[in-house]
Amino acid sequence: MRILILGGFLGSGKTSVLMDIAKYFVGDDASNASKVVIIENEIGEVGVDDKLLGGSGLTVQNMFAGCICCSLAGDIVTSIRTIRDQFSPELVIIESSGVGYPFNIQENLSYSLGLDSTIISVVDASRWKRLFIPMHMMFQDQLKKTDYLLINKTDIADRDAINTVHEQVKEFCQPRIVYEVSAINGIDREILSEMMS
Repeated sequence: MRILILGGFLGSGKTSVLMDIAKYFVGDDASNASKVVIIENEIGEVGVDDKLLGGSGLTVQNMFAGCICCSLAGDIVTSIRTIRDQFSPELVIIESSGVGYPFNIQENLSYSLGLDSTIISVVDASRWKRLFIPMHMMFQDQLKKTDYLLINKTDIADRDAINTVHEQVKEFCQPRIVYEVSAINGIDREILSEMMS
């Protein structure tokens, strides 16, 4: 069972990235949807993204009223164990809260269940400069131990803004690979293939 942890600040485009990854994995055969389970972490009590995901044929589990990297840490372990035993999926995608810390989830799954996972972090190039100073510490903690960094919304960000993201993330993040993407327009299949390999 492969586990991807998808992180990024509020509005960075995580759900669009998630849908691209899930669609790529499932392919053209709708019966493959059972091979993918999505866990969504919403801080509030009402899921916004589950309406989009629910109609996709994918198995979606929502975790509300807390963050799976801290207050719901035990719940995520129980959920993963149940998903593994009941569904036996090939892929589990965990979309962390926009204020969550993916590395904490990764450590929890490793320590509690001995499971390896990959962290894919999404940043919004169009808002990066405006958010960087007030959110610097949160970005630093969210991007910690990122395997793949997706600089998203390149379709609405200028080259200077994208270059600024490249430079500033180096201060606290050394991902294996950085990609520039526009998830709303679809992520290139070669990039998806690389992240899934």
